[in-house]
Amino acid sequence: SRLDRSGWLTWAELSEMQAAGMEIGNHTVSHDSEAGLSRARTDAQVMGAQVAIAAHLGVMPISFAYPYGDTPANLVASVEASGIKVAYTTAGGAIETLRTAYLLPRVRVSATTTGSGILWLVRRYG
Repeated sequence: SRLDRSGWLTWAELSEMQAAGMEIGNHTVSHDSEAGLSRARTDAQVMGAQVAIAAHLGVMPISFAYPYGDTPANLVASVEASGIKVAYTTAGGAIETLRTAYLLPRVRVSATTTGSGILWLVRRYG
């Protein structure tokens, strides 16, 4: 786990964020690329993070963000089997037709996105 290491969030910071109303989701134990890994390994990565987050924050995550946007079939299956309700890819865009809740696109907003940039995104993906 990268938590509690220099330059990364701590459990205390995650707890503070959660208390402020932010949802804390799953991103696997190691944040490594899961491409080419066995189902047993992807299960361990997803469930390990589920258990750790629940132990530290008292809530089982319901959302997942794929490390590096990788969505190999084994990882998607592990996410579906874990009790997670939605999972986000790094594919940009809006949801036009919901085929699966486990491959949702998203619109990226970063610390450098301006107000006019957000307005442009809303108009584009509306």
